[in-house]
Amino acid sequence: MQSGGNEVNFTGYLDESKPGTPCLPNKIIFIALPSISKITISSLVLSSEKINGVPRLNPSVRKKTDSTLIYQNVTRLASTISQNTFNDAEIVGYLWIRNYYCAAIKINQYRYNYTNYIEQINKIHLAINIGQPFSQTRTISENKNSFDESISHLIINYNNSPQFEKSKTNIKSDTLTKWIDYSKTYIKIGVNHDGIYRITPSDLSNYGINYEAIDPNTFKIISKAKKYLFMFI
Repeated sequence: MQSGGNEVNFTGYLDESKPGTPCLPNKIIFIALPSISKITISSLVLSSEKINGVPRLNPSVRKKTDSTLIYQNVTRLASTISQNTFNDAEIVGYLWIRNYYCAAIKINQYRYNYTNYIEQINKIHLAINIGQPFSQTRTISENKNSFDESISHLIINYNNSPQFEKSKTNIKSDTLTKWIDYSKTYIKIGVNHDGIYRITPSDLSNYGINYEAIDPNTFKIISKAKKYLFMFI
């Protein structure tokens, strides 16, 4: 985090999909649940501190050419912002991580009071209520690999989640994984909706990847067996 004058800049964090909104980092956590269940959450901030200043606003992005994007600074808050509502934590979706059905919960670590300071949340209590899961027959998978071992660092309640482990319904023709070369390193990054996203060096470091060793000529972004174009900046 850097503070230049009255503006607070969280280095390496931008959300190009929301131009004109305060540029404030958040964190996504994954919690294993009973298969196909839904949850409600409530939160209580236990400790926080104030940071004097105002946050930088997320820039707008426009395409100059097929291979060039231009970032433009935004100086006014977006008119769509509701300053009266702010959730410390919110459910952003549900997904399968290997054989674990999980809820993705976004923790908003910072909030702006729209005057002259930012509140940094240091400790939060999160209460989760699990609703009645849908009845669905699934079989437990006995196959384990190195990816399963890494899940313990991704799912925060992993040590208490073995009873939730199920395998998804078998797919007769597994066409989406035939492209995988198991001798190479992959990371899985999820997004909430279509848009332009930036993958920063700190993002890669958080996944244990040495970004300085990455060769731009071999780096690939793949979704559903399809390669996508990207640009190193």
